[in-house]
Amino acid sequence: MKIDTHHRLQVVKHRPTKLLKFSLVVIGLLLSAQIFVSNQLASYGERLAKTEQEITRLREINLQLRNQVASASAMLTLKQKAFELGFVENATPVYFSPEFPVALEAHP
Repeated sequence: MKIDTHHRLQVVKHRPTKLLKFSLVVIGLLLSAQIFVSNQLASYGERLAKTEQEITRLREINLQLRNQVASASAMLTLKQKAFELGFVENATPVYFSPEFPVALEAHP
């Protein structure tokens, strides 16, 4: 039986080119996936940074508003506003007695 060495060399040469092509396709797909994931992570990081800046800005506004509420509800401020609205200070306050009203007393 005669072995055709020329044909065998062609088969061996043909296999590495298919393997090489397949490897290049896989590498290309993996590189594309890597680029896509990197791009997504970069845009996510940018959105995260903007959100953190917005949170910081809103916290500062919240603190300013709390200070405004605290100063507006201070006793001196309330007293001044009451006088501006025409309220006067009562010199003789009225106190209610701690006794129960007549309606709650039991009648025989």
